[in-house]
Amino acid sequence: MKLARIQVNGEVPVIGVLEGEQLRLTRESDALAVMAENNIAFTGERIPWEPLLAGKDERFRLLAPVDPPEVWACGFTYQRGPQFQRSEMLPSGPAYTDAIAAGRPEIFFKTTGFRVVGPNDPVGIRGDSRYTAVEAELCLILDEAARPVLFTAGNDVSAWDIEAENPLWLAQGKTFEACCPLGPVAVTREEIPGDARVRCRVLRGPQVLFDDSVPLSDLKYSFEDLANFAAVYNPLPKGAVLMTGTAVIRPGSQGLAEGDVVETIIDGIGTLRNVGKLLDAKFPVHDYDFSRFTGGL
Repeated sequence: MKLARIQVNGEVPVIGVLEGEQLRLTRESDALAVMAENNIAFTGERIPWEPLLAGKDERFRLLAPVDPPEVWACGFTYQRGPQFQRSEMLPSGPAYTDAIAAGRPEIFFKTTGFRVVGPNDPVGIRGDSRYTAVEAELCLILDEAARPVLFTAGNDVSAWDIEAENPLWLAQGKTFEACCPLGPVAVTREEIPGDARVRCRVLRGPQVLFDDSVPLSDLKYSFEDLANFAAVYNPLPKGAVLMTGTAVIRPGSQGLAEGDVVETIIDGIGTLRNVGKLLDAKFPVHDYDFSRFTGGL
């Protein structure tokens, strides 16, 4: 099953079931509620999928497939391929070396739902960061028992240079406005093929700046194990999202820039597309020289 969430004219969002090239609307506003129904209550309305996915259906807005109360994320979960040695900006040091060799993943709080954005929405770039990394990831949507029941694509957008300067600044590098794109659909496990790959593409106009993928089978932990690591001693609310870790990274020293298009593509789920947007500080910043990063705010 493939589920999408849409909104019209500011009204309460509704869930649709994707059937071929049409989205069949239900009377529910929550994807997990649709999953719990024995007989799904449909409205009878069907919407063409491709214009909605492309953001060209003026009647409806495609949202993130869930509105999570919390988003958590994992790190050091994939086999470390050669691309991890090609990045000049990847945070490094003893803490990271030890984590790579450890038998447990990194687990950290990413954000709450109001910073989540959906397909075609702008994705945030901090003004005090000179390297905003895009991190294409498979994401788990958890039920009330912290079991992964739905899956979607996500982008753990991160200000790597801030984290690299001091690991204690991880939260500032991970959590900010529009830092967590999710979508375009949430799917049940059988929709994800055994040979699925996680792919990341970055485009600037017609130029493809980056395009690479890795097999989802390179994930070192099962979905259930990752959910258990996140939930042990830490009760998670129903509908929480868990990002499963960065599979593919963009090497080099040039981060996401305003206007760049970033795509997270996962077999069985589809393409999550967003455009980079430089954020406004909104509040005055005192007593710190941010100019050493970016030339000022």
